[in-house]
Amino acid sequence: MSGLPELLSDLGNRVRIEQDALLGADHSLGAVRSKVLGLARRPSPASVRRLGLPGAGAIGAAAVAAAAAVIGLPLLRPAPLGVTVATDHHPIQVGDWIRAGASKVALDFSDGTSITLDPGSRARLETIDAAGAGLAIETGHADIKVVPGRGGHWHLSAGPFGVDVTGTQFDIVWNPEAEELTLDLHEGKVMVSGCVLGDGRPLLAGEHLTASCRDRRFQVVRPNTALSDGAAAAEVAVPADSAVAAATSSHTATDALSAPTLGTPQHVESAALAPDSWQALARAGKYKAAFAAANSAGFELEVARSSAEELSLLGDVARFGSSTDSALKAYLNLRRRFPHTPLSANAAFAIGRMEFDQRGAYAEAERWFANYLAEQPHGPLAREALGRRMEALDRAGNIDAARAVAQSYQSSYPRGPHMRLAERLLQGR
Repeated sequence: MSGLPELLSDLGNRVRIEQDALLGADHSLGAVRSKVLGLARRPSPASVRRLGLPGAGAIGAAAVAAAAAVIGLPLLRPAPLGVTVATDHHPIQVGDWIRAGASKVALDFSDGTSITLDPGSRARLETIDAAGAGLAIETGHADIKVVPGRGGHWHLSAGPFGVDVTGTQFDIVWNPEAEELTLDLHEGKVMVSGCVLGDGRPLLAGEHLTASCRDRRFQVVRPNTALSDGAAAAEVAVPADSAVAAATSSHTATDALSAPTLGTPQHVESAALAPDSWQALARAGKYKAAFAAANSAGFELEVARSSAEELSLLGDVARFGSSTDSALKAYLNLRRRFPHTPLSANAAFAIGRMEFDQRGAYAEAERWFANYLAEQPHGPLAREALGRRMEALDRAGNIDAARAVAQSYQSSYPRGPHMRLAERLLQGR
């Protein structure tokens, strides 16, 4: 058996050559398996004679085992993409928050994809692998340019909405207060899902989408369709229990459902509202100024006298004004004074996000996401709450409970943004 080290050394050299070649070739599991098995079937005759083995079959079995030890998992699982901040090449890791202050922040991925956040925007890198990445947009505007081909898969989440991308260019804006998503698709095709869009609606190049969870509507404006001067595109009003899948293609400038128009949205600014009040500033998207105005008026007083809608808005103002304690005060008062309401459930979800994202208190976050699901099992944030609950359990180390939630998520949202995590948990990885 003195020739075994020589055989393994020779095999290692062959594997190295094959691996270098594979870096520019097909990395699928089937292709790699074929390469390795083919390598195992081709030992040199001299090596067979030296070892005195019965034939190529026995050598093949030993070679496969040796190849598995030599090449390991990296050959079967290509390295994940790299991502850095364009200005200073600072590396971004999964779980990192990216905040754009007074200027834009551009993220460069090693495959050529770029994501640029406009000033005031905030996002978090949720997943990344060799095929793509998942990014959660907390608030604001992002310009996305995904390199097509290579079997890439990218996913963006914005509140309850999800956008699945293969290769395309688009602009996306998420307003968490209005629960409104807008998306302008410049090139390619994307699939947008969640809330009023159900399991997914394709969007084609040139189309413009506006979707609102709060108003239960969406609108798609198609390219090269002229409306008469002064004409407004019709909005899509979707009742909470409508079958959104019925909203398919239309040959007019917009997609529309024959559904009754909903009542006036809750967040309508009163004509008597002072322009410098915290409510007016918040509804204009000026959260830091709104938080300062609420403090000037007396935050405790505002909490005590606010309606349910205003408490929800005040909690958002404090959260985006970077005061977790004040946000908790507003949300908890909302839940105490107005229990068993959708706004109260939304407050539970918002508290869960703060516990997870700002405090890293995953067990507490899981409890709040579970509260939302108990109160609004079919609410507009149910998919996101179930996914975030699974993620919180996983981060807290409660793997058995996380797997139970993963099973529920897989059956309920097989195309949801947390499916990769659910599959990993169910596969025991």
